[in-house]
Amino acid sequence: MSIFHPSSPSWEQVKGHPSIRARLQEGAWRQEHDADVVLHSMALPFYPGHRLIMATCHHWKPQSTALYWLVGADTTYRLNGVSSPIHEANAKVGQRITEDTALAYVTFFCFFVRGNEGPFAVVGSLDDPYLPPALRHARDPYDETTEERRLLALRYQSPRYHGINDDGQILYSALIFYSNAMFVADFLIHPNGMVDMREDTPVIADLSCRVDAPLTLSTEFQP
Repeated sequence: MSIFHPSSPSWEQVKGHPSIRARLQEGAWRQEHDADVVLHSMALPFYPGHRLIMATCHHWKPQSTALYWLVGADTTYRLNGVSSPIHEANAKVGQRITEDTALAYVTFFCFFVRGNEGPFAVVGSLDDPYLPPALRHARDPYDETTEERRLLALRYQSPRYHGINDDGQILYSALIFYSNAMFVADFLIHPNGMVDMREDTPVIADLSCRVDAPLTLSTEFQP
């Protein structure tokens, strides 16, 4: 299960912290919606002293929109789909990715650093909440379900750890859902937080659905 999805049990609701709300609200959402914006936070194992904060609101459109920040004692990084905030945070904290944190980190990095057609979502399981309904719960390829679900069940592979190379880079492979296709990608995860996506093997193409997880509001709800 992706820990960044709004349904994740890892989130804790943020209450009674007007200073945090003020830090986040400026330049993010319209003031008239402020009372209905709900904030949640969680700790991340690879950013000590920081919290990942998520803002949601039932007024916003698309309704699947969630806004995210990485917040430290004196720093606030808006995670809006580009890599620069993550690289800045890595330099600030002196990032050291380890074998214990590498999978969570590469999942984080691929979700929040986006291409023109959305996130490079690591599919962590066949129950991953970011899988659209057309693909979720595809456990039994012979069950009465859609052809796309059957195809995913037959071709799914969980993230796989492949050790550390001579340069200290951690090796992983994972199934990636990007745009309307899936592929298995090989990653080199550097201790300083840089991520290289090497070989990729197409698995499923021309799907009828995509990951629905916008990081920015439609212009109607922007400040």
